[in-house]
Amino acid sequence: MTFREFEEQQSSWNLVIARSYKEWENLVIPEKHLRETCLAIDKLALQYGWISDWGHFTPAETDDLLKEWSDPKLSAKDQEQLISKYFLDYYSENNFCKLEECINNWIQNPIFCRRMNILYPCLSILQNSSQSINPSNLAVPVLISQIDGIIGELLKRKGWVLTEIPNKKGKKEKRWCNPNELTKTKEKTNDRCFGTIIKNKRNRFGSTYFCNLIQTNSRYEVLIEGLFQSAQPGTELTKPSFLSRHKILHGENIEYGNLSNTVKLFLILDYLSKFTTEKLTEPDDSTLVECRKPSSPINEKNKSLGIRGFSPLNWGFNGE
Repeated sequence: MTFREFEEQQSSWNLVIARSYKEWENLVIPEKHLRETCLAIDKLALQYGWISDWGHFTPAETDDLLKEWSDPKLSAKDQEQLISKYFLDYYSENNFCKLEECINNWIQNPIFCRRMNILYPCLSILQNSSQSINPSNLAVPVLISQIDGIIGELLKRKGWVLTEIPNKKGKKEKRWCNPNELTKTKEKTNDRCFGTIIKNKRNRFGSTYFCNLIQTNSRYEVLIEGLFQSAQPGTELTKPSFLSRHKILHGENIEYGNLSNTVKLFLILDYLSKFTTEKLTEPDDSTLVECRKPSSPINEKNKSLGIRGFSPLNWGFNGE
């Protein structure tokens, strides 16, 4: 069962768990291994601009992929091609049906809902392209602009405001700031502001005991040091392996039109569609053990609530 299926079916599994109490008592969860494997495979993908929450994977699949992708015999170029091929094959099969599934879920997000008349055509042009047209030439700039706007809306929903603040010379400049934040961080652009939120943070797949084990690295490198990296006209990029918003939207880079860039942008949008600050967490593995019985954290939770013994029906407790 994949990580996502586990999370979605947890409540319906309560009865199954209750009926199979003895089997679950004998089960052990390799906490450190699950965390380390997911972080390692995620880090490899991020090196080449690929974002995933790994929800469609089983633990065995992440083990196998990590072993394949981290083969010491692979050169950096071969490794990038191998990882990129995996993502492109997965998301482009059956006429991009997996991307379509992602986009269909975006409509539930109010920020995305009003942009669907822009986002759906970007998928449609991929699904119905002819040899005479390169769909990525049209989709990439549109997707970048939507990412820019969506990040701005995410900030507003979290209390950030764009306000005029005097600089050192007394001239007023527009800056993003959050009146509710004690640090009063001020940033000129919405991407830099978003970067202050996610930098040095991890993303957890869910808040229940099992899903909190599945964590991914910060997306700061792909977004702030990648897509939104500083880029002056005529100068080389610091991170040339990442597509640059500035180089593309200002017309300097005209060779961005490939399927790899398009799918990467769709996956960034998918990440933003699920983004909440509640799912951000500190990179702390100190509480993990090599193996733990499912009943152990539940018994600890029950003890704090004054409940005696292990209750399988509490398997889905919020483990924060």
